[in-house]
This record gives sequence, C-alpha cells and structure tokens, in this order.
Amino acid sequence: MVEPKVLSDSAIVLRGGRNRPEDIRRGIGTHPSGITGISVECGEGISVFVDFHNADDQGRLRLNCVGSIEDLAHQRAGLRNGQSMTLYGEDLEVDGVVEFSEEEKIWVAVIDWDQIREVEELALQAST
Repeated sequence: MVEPKVLSDSAIVLRGGRNRPEDIRRGIGTHPSGITGISVECGEGISVFVDFHNADDQGRLRLNCVGSIEDLAHQRAGLRNGQSMTLYGEDLEVDGVVEFSEEEKIWVAVIDWDQIREVEELALQAST
C-alpha cells in the first residue's frame, strides 16, 4: 500500500482545473486591499470535480457526486446544455460539454476519453 503524502497545515495547495503557466500569469493581480496573488476563481469557465469511474452507458460523466455538487455550488455555476467546462479528478483533467440526461434526469458531461490529460498536483509551501 502506498502511503499518502502529508502536507503541513501551513501548505497552500492548488489542484484541479487548468494550472498552466499562462493561466496562472493571467490570474495574478492586486486586490483592492493591497494583497497581490492569484485568485482561485481567475480562470475562464468553470472547473468541476468528477469521478472518472462514474460514467453512464454512453460514456458521459455524471455530475452528481459530492465533489461535483460542491464545486458547482462554490462557483455558483448554473448548468445549461452546451456549456463548456474543465472536468478534473485526482491527477486527471479533460474538457467537456454539459448536457442533461433525460434518461437519468441528471446533468452529465460529454468528453472525449482519448483527450484526458494527466496533471500534477501543485503544492506550494507557505513561507513563514
């Protein structure tokens, strides 16, 4: 069994979504309070956690797991057919398009399974 990595309580962790250098550069700015940094809501579109094992018979990812619901609520994201979003889970991410499953009466995301990308979790140790 692999032992999980343990981070200190002062660690700052960024995960999921698009954390490419150009996205981070675009998101850095100075808040009116004078603090300079990056906003966790700086990216275009939304990024939603998914369980890549929770797909329907058509290969669409269901957006009904706790992590998906929490991300959507935190971002105050309403869903609509045709909406684009980045879907992430553990060390994977993929772009998808939202649609409503009439069969299951839930929101799902259509993805190209061949376009799933591996991403590394970025952990920054807070300076003290």
